[in-house]
Amino acid sequence: MWHFFRRHKIAHMIRDQISMGPISSIACGFTDARYVEMMVAKYRSVRFAVADALYCFVLDPDSSLYNNFEAAAELVQELLLKNPASVHHIPIGLTDSAD
Repeated sequence: MWHFFRRHKIAHMIRDQISMGPISSIACGFTDARYVEMMVAKYRSVRFAVADALYCFVLDPDSSLYNNFEAAAELVQELLLKNPASVHHIPIGLTDSAD
């Protein structure tokens, strides 16, 4: 059932995906929602789950993201914006340079 696929389960999947790599293949479309209404309801859960997953990496001394909040912030941009735009061919005007 789609409403049981909650933030902590999504965060666990994201941690697994990041650990396995490559990051460019992750488009943060983790959901079991089948209808637009369900996907909208999952939007907030997915965003918080990404934050939870990256927070675990930042706290983990064995992680390459340990205490590196800037790298985690860049990874959030990649997971939630750049990768989905690339995978789904969404022309949102992304550039590699900081504007």
